[in-house]
Amino acid sequence: DQGPKEKSAVKRAEFVSRAATILDEMQQTLRQRALDLRASATREIDTLDEFKDFFADMIQRGFVRARVDGEVVKLTDDLKLDKRIKHTIEIVVDRLKARSG
Repeated sequence: DQGPKEKSAVKRAEFVSRAATILDEMQQTLRQRALDLRASATREIDTLDEFKDFFADMIQRGFVRARVDGEVVKLTDDLKLDKRIKHTIEIVVDRLKARSG
């Protein structure tokens, strides 16, 4: 812990430059976190039971939506999928909760 820092005057241009850099770093960190979350939630599913288990697991992990064949749906929706064809299912990461600590 570095403790409180002394206040000092900063020129406006320097402040704007620092703020933009900090915000860019935060955005990149959040984007990478979202990509990592999506990657950890990606798997191949072959059966209806695996599909149901996958959605239940994603709900338990805090995910709310998925993209099924390009259409965004809620994980709690009663989806009717044709089991004769392969479907593309992607977890949607559009919001992140801040972790404490």
